[in-house]
Amino acid sequence: SVLRAISTSGANGMYLLVGGERLTDGDLQYGHFLQPTVLEGDPDNEGHLALRDEIFGPVVGACRVPNLAEAIRVTNLVSHRHAAAIFTDSIRAMDEFEEGALAGMIHVCNLTAGGDPQTEFGGMGGDTSIGNREMGPHAMDTFLWDQTFDENRRGAVLAAGAR
Repeated sequence: SVLRAISTSGANGMYLLVGGERLTDGDLQYGHFLQPTVLEGDPDNEGHLALRDEIFGPVVGACRVPNLAEAIRVTNLVSHRHAAAIFTDSIRAMDEFEEGALAGMIHVCNLTAGGDPQTEFGGMGGDTSIGNREMGPHAMDTFLWDQTFDENRRGAVLAAGAR
């Protein structure tokens, strides 16, 4: 469960920065509602689940890294690796991230929500949560690379529906 992942992450040394509690006021008591949660931890600690696992809830794991090479290494530690993003104005950093990050979708200066409906979707990790990729096993035959690159080299995040 989501609460168990938060609890396990905390018990293994992650810092709870915000949230982490079930919401029970009024009608919320009848559902499964959770405060948005941010945990900070060590990417090399396998017990820091919020940094390594796909948690289906409003939970994000964060860590500090000293440079781009370390950011790419940490990105590739995640078990599912469905999507990864970088926000930078450096063309060199964009190119390095695209080359080094192992994820099904790579986003540059854009949010990780959404994908390209014409390509199959699935993580590049050994433990992808959705099993076989959508569109079947032969979809790979039509693509050169196993990644979607979503770049906005103007540097500003585009709002939904903006042109």
